[in-house]
Amino acid sequence: MSGSPALDNYLQKWRRRWPEWQLAELFVPQGQRELAVTWFALLQEFDDAFNISGDPLPADAKLRWWREELHAWEGQRSRHPLGRRLGEITAAWSGLAQSLEDLPHTRDRDHDIDAARVGLQRYARAIAAIEAVLFPDTESRNDIAEGIVMQTLAVRCMSLVAPMTSVDSSNGSGSEEDRMSSVSMQKDRAGKLLRHWSEHAGTLPRRIRSVLVWQRLGRFAAGERRYAHGSLSMLWRIWNMARRRDQ
Repeated sequence: MSGSPALDNYLQKWRRRWPEWQLAELFVPQGQRELAVTWFALLQEFDDAFNISGDPLPADAKLRWWREELHAWEGQRSRHPLGRRLGEITAAWSGLAQSLEDLPHTRDRDHDIDAARVGLQRYARAIAAIEAVLFPDTESRNDIAEGIVMQTLAVRCMSLVAPMTSVDSSNGSGSEEDRMSSVSMQKDRAGKLLRHWSEHAGTLPRRIRSVLVWQRLGRFAAGERRYAHGSLSMLWRIWNMARRRDQ
């Protein structure tokens, strides 16, 4: 781990949200594993602000704070624990900061997947540019923005209902009866996202994350309220991705 309790809290928060990564990260080069978790932990902060379903004002304020913070990373100054690891890397942080402006305007496009995809293009391109710097020795192509868009929309779709629980958990959370309408709507949306899904390009950590999101989305669309820590189909797809970069 990082040795910083404040940073470790954010890394553990992401790992708790995505426990499948414990197996999946074995396919990531060891020297990149903590960096990948740190990066995805940062993106989770943006996801949480994007996926708010109640009063948007606190989430929008959080995004404005992050815009200021990311601009500061260009000068290797940071107030956030994640920035003390990521901000020391020279990357297009200001481009990512500017793209956060698009997230609030895309929240209300859930009814129109094509409009939501357009709204997230700048954000996805900014993420792709930074990932190419963070993981330079893994495969990265210019067409990865669409994959990032679809993964972002998939996480939003599943987040607007109660979070999925582990297959090892005894039960879910909240009242299913209170969520019936929302679940039905989001299941339909999940099915549409899956029909747009494809084998996405990108760095190895990104492609692995794509598999994890795809697996959860498929179970969600099928009405499952729990996810699998390491299904054979998931591991098989990840193994093929890791193997492909060596060919």
